[in-house]
Amino acid sequence: MEQQTERRRLSLKTSTEIFTVFTKYDTDRNGLISQNEAHQVLREELGYLPRQTQALFKACDTNGDKQLSLGEFVKFYFCVQKELEDMEMHFNHFDANKDGRISTEEILDALRQAPLAIREDEVEDMIRVHDANGDGYLQWDEFVKFWNFLK
Repeated sequence: MEQQTERRRLSLKTSTEIFTVFTKYDTDRNGLISQNEAHQVLREELGYLPRQTQALFKACDTNGDKQLSLGEFVKFYFCVQKELEDMEMHFNHFDANKDGRISTEEILDALRQAPLAIREDEVEDMIRVHDANGDGYLQWDEFVKFWNFLK
């Protein structure tokens, strides 16, 4: 019985969170999310490029009306959450010393493990472009934009 009550509480919490996020995306307050509304938030929070928003939006717009209803938004929400989890996993992989920021050396070390031919000066340039606070490292918010740039 306690487990069932806990599931309901979690479900209510998740439903409330989804509705709160939906209203954040729905900037014109018409009860639907347009692709442009979705892109504004995804670009700001995750550094999404228009093609990334378009692909995600298309996958979730099940009736093809180029808008997301609250029901369609649920799928969209969980796709974005999965993307955030994946990015967090990659951030933690790159952040070898676990100091909450990623250095050029940490990126180079991680990329050496992958079959990518990338030069140190290219990595430095990418960090410089995405390093909004100019400290020479990528913090989480900078990393998500960097990561989406690499995709």
